Amino acid sequence: MSWFSTKKTEMSTAHTGVADRPVRCTAYEEAVGGRPPDEAAAASGTAVEGLEPVSDTFATAGYRRRIVPVLASRAVVDACTGAGGTA
Repeated sequence: MSWFSTKKTEMSTAHTGVADRPVRCTAYEEAVGGRPPDEAAAASGTAVEGLEPVSDTFATAGYRRRIVPVLASRAVVDACTGAGGTA
């Protein structure tokens, strides 16, 4: 049985390191909700909706905007495969 099976699935996501506090990403949660892992990973572009990353000595705001969808996609795939699903 996959993680995205007939069971109701819920997922919460938050980003750290892009603002002065962790930021919850409800747009991504809604886009991913109950989809197969490959579709969920494809929806990772929504992970930056509503974010206004800041630049500092460690990374620019532009870099953070580009890396958030990548990390969100990896997190979904890892969560699915770790829960017995397939990616």
